[in-house]
Amino acid sequence: MLSPKWEATRIYKYEKFFPGFYPEAIIPIFRKFNADGIRGWFAETYLEVNFLECYLAMNLCNNPKDDSEKRLEEFFPRYFGAAAVPMREYYREVEHAFWNPANYPKEVRERYSGILNLGTHTDRVNWGIGTPERLAKLDRLFKEAQAKADSDVVKKRLELFGKIIHYQMMEGRSLYEKRESIRRSPVSMTAVPMIPDAGGNPEKADFAKGEKMPFNTLYGNPDSTPVSAAIAHDRKYLYFTYSEKDAPKEKMPDDPWSNSIEFFFGRTPEMPFHHYVVTPDGQVILYLHSVTNGISSFRKTVSAARLSSRKNGNDWSFSLALPFAEIIPDGKLKTADSLYMNVMRTRTGGPALSWSPIFDTAYLSTLYRMGRVHLCGTEPCKPDIKGNFVGRDRVLDRDWLILGAHKKYATAVLSTDGL
Repeated sequence: MLSPKWEATRIYKYEKFFPGFYPEAIIPIFRKFNADGIRGWFAETYLEVNFLECYLAMNLCNNPKDDSEKRLEEFFPRYFGAAAVPMREYYREVEHAFWNPANYPKEVRERYSGILNLGTHTDRVNWGIGTPERLAKLDRLFKEAQAKADSDVVKKRLELFGKIIHYQMMEGRSLYEKRESIRRSPVSMTAVPMIPDAGGNPEKADFAKGEKMPFNTLYGNPDSTPVSAAIAHDRKYLYFTYSEKDAPKEKMPDDPWSNSIEFFFGRTPEMPFHHYVVTPDGQVILYLHSVTNGISSFRKTVSAARLSSRKNGNDWSFSLALPFAEIIPDGKLKTADSLYMNVMRTRTGGPALSWSPIFDTAYLSTLYRMGRVHLCGTEPCKPDIKGNFVGRDRVLDRDWLILGAHKKYATAVLSTDGL
């Protein structure tokens, strides 16, 4: 059953969300199922959020003649006791916001994904419904319900509702506003220069002609570890070099998720994207993150990356070559393309570093902070000259205007060879 919790926790990773209630809307939907002769129903749902919708739907499945409208209105005094009125208004406010197409952007209203509306609730769409004014009203109603609770059972039910739905919603709005503030901070941008062909060998790449890449903490602050990095390309490979000296000693040096450089590449700052993990012991691991039918996943995939890594005590340096054919999941890169990228130095000895600051510690929920990358240069053209130019008639004499203020209206005659 449709729930923004799926998008928030499984796809877009913003975690805390404005809920979706639709007990009024579910009744005619299941009556139509009954009228169409459907006699079976399998549901996947977050029961802790949409328990009322499931309660109404299953009763209609059991008895197509069930008086669902009456059952809906009876639910609130039976479940919330003296707090029934404010909680009924709470549900009504959420449903009339969530189920109203006018509250969604035009591109969402016109889109059909082929599987319900999975993927609809990006954080901006979700919190475009969960406005500050609407949350203020819901908070007022919930506090009224708490004040009217007339038994320990009702108080416990409201406590559970608050923990699972209301309080995470209130916190989610604050986190969204923080993300919006962060989005207004510019991401890193770079133009990657084209260098002489290195044949995919990172040791032969001329990084002196590459573009330097600064690294700071995830929050954009300077770090004491001396780090240098550069990036370049030769139309077939993207080259990257990194060096750190006298870095803090790692607490988990052999764990690739705790001691590595992580690269993120995508056509857009969202799924699908490729995720490289480069470790000091010379490994390059490539993961594909994607969404299929509303299910997000990641898996290892084959990489033809070439790495030269050198580790000496607390010093680490490496050079890396990534084939254009595999950098992004949805097609081969070419010169003059633009893409999104971020590079993170994951470590436990000191604060993690990044090229484009993410102002958070969760990499996957901050893809919108990926920097913008442009591959400089042009693809070599292939001349396509057609026709026989031998024996063509030539104009032997033509008046040409000689440019120049000193002989404004002067003319010259071409010689017979046209020069």
